[in-house]
Parts: sequence; C-alpha cells; structure tokens
Amino acid sequence: MIVKILSSASNFAGIHYNERKNDAGKSELLCAENFGSLALNSNPSKADYVNYLKSFCNRNTRVKKVQFHAIVSAKGKDYSLDKLKNIGVQFLQAMGYGNNPYLLYHHSDTDHRHIHLISTRVDRSGKKVDDRFEKLRSQKVMHEILMRDPHYEADQCLDQAMKYQFSTLAQFKLLLELKGFKAVEAGDKVSMVKYGTVLRALDPGPIEQRMHAHTFPKARATQLQALFKKYAVGDIDAQWADYMKKKFGLDILFHRKPGYETPYGYTVVDHATKSVFKGSQILNLAELYAIPHEKRVVELVHELAAQPGISFDKFRQELSGLGIQISQGAAFSWSSGKGQLSVEALKKLHYAERLKIASAFLMNDASCKSILGKLLSVNPSEIISFPASNRNFEAHKAVLTYLDESQRWDEGLTHFNYQLLRDNKGIYLFIPADATLIQVEKLLGKTPSVSSELIPHVNTMAPPSANKEFHCSKEGILEALVGMIAEAQQGPKEDKNTKKPSRQRSGKTIKL
Repeated sequence: MIVKILSSASNFAGIHYNERKNDAGKSELLCAENFGSLALNSNPSKADYVNYLKSFCNRNTRVKKVQFHAIVSAKGKDYSLDKLKNIGVQFLQAMGYGNNPYLLYHHSDTDHRHIHLISTRVDRSGKKVDDRFEKLRSQKVMHEILMRDPHYEADQCLDQAMKYQFSTLAQFKLLLELKGFKAVEAGDKVSMVKYGTVLRALDPGPIEQRMHAHTFPKARATQLQALFKKYAVGDIDAQWADYMKKKFGLDILFHRKPGYETPYGYTVVDHATKSVFKGSQILNLAELYAIPHEKRVVELVHELAAQPGISFDKFRQELSGLGIQISQGAAFSWSSGKGQLSVEALKKLHYAERLKIASAFLMNDASCKSILGKLLSVNPSEIISFPASNRNFEAHKAVLTYLDESQRWDEGLTHFNYQLLRDNKGIYLFIPADATLIQVEKLLGKTPSVSSELIPHVNTMAPPSANKEFHCSKEGILEALVGMIAEAQQGPKEDKNTKKPSRQRSGKTIKL
C-alpha cells in the first residue's frame, strides 16, 4: 500500500480531474462526506462540490492553497473497494481532515487499484489544518492503519516467510504458525487462517520453487551444534528453549504425539540466518538429551562468570534461564548437582554489579564520581556516566533553596528522605529513591548554611563489605548505602560518664 500527497493548489483542480475521469468511464465517486445541505441534492455536479469547498474555505482567507489531494494505491486488485474506502476514511481522520468535507474517487485505469482523496486545508473552526511534516506523517499513519488490517498482516507474514530457507511444506507452515496463522491444506493450496477467517489461499508454485532452491547451510548447522552442546546443561524443556531464543534468536519447537510427554523430534528456526532445520540435522534427540552432566555445567558456569564486565545480577539471570540457581554466596545448584564459584570470581561479579549501579547514577558534577567510588568501593575512573545539567534537578534545587533559606535542614531532609554526605571537595545530596547524587554547592550556587559537623564524612564511614546484602541488587546496594549513612550520622554512642548524648536526626516532619 502506497500513499502519496500531491502538491497543494489554490483551486480544486483535483475534482475537475476526477470528474473528467468519471465522464470517460475510468473513475467513480466512492463517497462524499460532510457536505452539509448539499447532501440533500440527489445528484450534485462537480461545480456544486467545488463551490461548496470554496465557500467552506472562506472561513480563513489567509490560506491560499486550500486543496488537499492524496492518492492511496494498493498492489494489484488485492483490496476491495469497500476496504480501500475504509482505509481512505481512516487516513483522512488520522491526518486531521476527517471532519472537513471530502471526496473519495476510485480509478480503474491502471493495474493497481487506487483512490484519490480530496479535502480542504481549512477546518470547520477556520483554522489551517496542521501540515507540518505531512508527507512523513502520512507514511507513519498509513503503516499504523495497515497494521490493524488482518489481510495486510497476512501479506507481511507471507513475505517474511518466503525469505527463509526451508526444505519441506511442514517447515513453511511452521513459519506461518510462529506468526499466529493457522496453515490449512485444502487440495493443492495452503490457506492462511486467523481470527476465524481465511485471509489468503496460497498458490503452491512459489512455495515449491523456494523449497527446491533450498541449500543446506552446513557451516551454520555446525555452529548450532556447538551452541547446543555448550548450553544444553539443564533439563531440555520449554525453559531451555526460551533461553536459546532470548540469547541466540532460535525458535526450538519440540514435536510430541497427543498424550505423550517425550518428544519424537524437534525443529529449529534460526532467525539470524533465516534458515529452518530439522533437529536431527544439528543434533539428534538422543544426543541432545544425553548432553547434561556435572562437569559441563560447572565449566559453563565458570565460563559465564568470566565474561568481561558481567554483573552478579546479569550472571544470576543467565544461570536462571538455564535452570541453575545461585545463592547470595558462591554456591550454585541445578536439578541433579551443585557446585561452587571461587571467591575471586564472586568478588569480580560483585564489583561489576556495584560499578553498573554507580554508572546508572544521575549526577550534576564530575566530583560525584569520586564520592561514588568511595561509597561503592569502585574505581571512579571506571564509572562511565556523564554529569547532567542543573536543569535536570530543578525540583530538588527548589527544595534545597527552601531548606537553606528557612534553616530547616534537619527536618526537611527527613521529610524528603534525602541524605547529606561530604568529602574534602564539598557537600553532596544523596537521593536513594532516584539513585541521584548532587553536588550541593554547584546546584545552589553557594555554600549551604547547614553545619558540616552534622554531615558524615565519606572517609569515616564503614566499608561496604561489612554489609552482606550490599552486593545483591540495585535495591540492596541503595538500601545498604542508606544504612551506612544512618550509622555514620548517629556518631558515638552515649557516654555514661559524660552523659553526652549521641547526635540523632529529628523525626519531625514539616509542612511545605
């Protein structure tokens, strides 16, 4: 389906053009909508339509080029006139012309069925219809309309399926079924069924030609065999198939007889190379089921842990996809065994997790990297995030300005769940809910009036390794930071001899 918007015109020449086609028997008027009292005329002339549109456009005489004219063209005769008309009406509505008077003409003088759409660039309120980026918008609008059309959906599915390498009709039908279409054989044809309707009855000729042109991709089959032997470490079931699809773009479909749990075969659809394989062309079923064993599982776990930059959370997700569970420590287990990671590998995964969280922080100054490095025990130079401008923190600036001017820092920080920190370079605001770190002086444009003695210095805080939950997840890391700051704020406990109370933050709230 193609849409083309023609140049605007100061008159309605498009009507004259289409009416001449009508007179020659090569065009017909499909509909005329929103013409008010003119609709009472049983047989309006082209002059009637032109005069009405001109009068309609007099609501805004500043618009000189008043005609909107577009063509919607379908491939061959695939679309009925009713379907084309419906698409044309949806298109006008989406482009902002649906409430204006419009005409739809069908032309039958070419191999491709098409319609002309004519309307006004002035709307009922006298405003000019927004035509900014109209040609680009028209393509987007048409795409959205067609994606709601099941016949178009069937065409797209068929076009994609015919780009794959397949050697049997069953494999071709499987490609259709992966897109949600039921493939039904009727005589020598294959019907595409969806939504309870036969949307396409396919000529077997092109399908057979594609099958005969199939060449077995031996090199890719060898690659897939290696992947299967490497990653088939858990139960060979839906979970493993899901993992292979997410990681490698492979659809692995097991075939079972009704009432039987054990499959008799399987098919592999490799979307990366657009090839369909019989499972036996890669690895026969008996070999596939025989792969899992303890040594191979342990090797794969250690290999995944050694990937550059992989975080603990990502590592855990990878293992979970393979049916392997790992504890917060270094122990891992699967259905038939268990193993242990080295302390060094675990430290590396935890470090990568902390570095990933640090790199996700929103900050307004490069010095924030230094304090994050100290807080999270990572090298500041490895934190890859970039400082954001102060305008990203306007709401926080308003709060800090209020607290600074009203001298209500202690109450205000409690109210907003903010935390203050400092190092030798300045004072920082830590916002746990947003994973945000703000250099306060830079945001306010001055040194805040809060006493630095009440703000914990990063160098005096307990190291993060003291908290066992620190390495688990983003939430765990942020929660651990809050706990570390709270401990540092409490300061020394009460001395019974001096009766000097420890510093505690007020639990009061304030109204702002």
